[in-house]
Amino acid sequence: MRSVVYEDLSENAFKTYVYLITRRDHCAGPREVQRALGFSSPSSALFHLNKLVERGLVREERGIYYINDIKKIGPLRNFFIIRNKLIPKDLIYFLIIFEFTIFDTFVLLNPDEIIEFLALFPLFAAMVLFLINGFHELLLRRKITKFFVMKKK
Repeated sequence: MRSVVYEDLSENAFKTYVYLITRRDHCAGPREVQRALGFSSPSSALFHLNKLVERGLVREERGIYYINDIKKIGPLRNFFIIRNKLIPKDLIYFLIIFEFTIFDTFVLLNPDEIIEFLALFPLFAAMVLFLINGFHELLLRRKITKFFVMKKK
């Protein structure tokens, strides 16, 4: 049984979509997709590309497939896409909370007041939770992108 990532989008079609998103020019032909993702033939890549076209995620022009608009489908909702890189949202949130916590701790608080330090507990708790979720998202990113077969020329 094939695994379904988003509605009726197969895992390989999802991988194809992620591959197109992470390319600098957001486009590729079937042979490029086949080589990058390790499909058995270009026709396998073409099949998955056509599935993306049917769903309106990709358009085809003269044998090259382009991303229409980047849509956050399935696991992609957990990531910011910055310069074609998947950046876990919770790691960004962790960094923001961490900066606020450090600023509050060392700039605003009087070290003699223990009660003020206790007021920071929610910040520390949020920081820990965002860090844990950020690591889970990094593992998810690794799982999403581990299928790319990078070949050096």
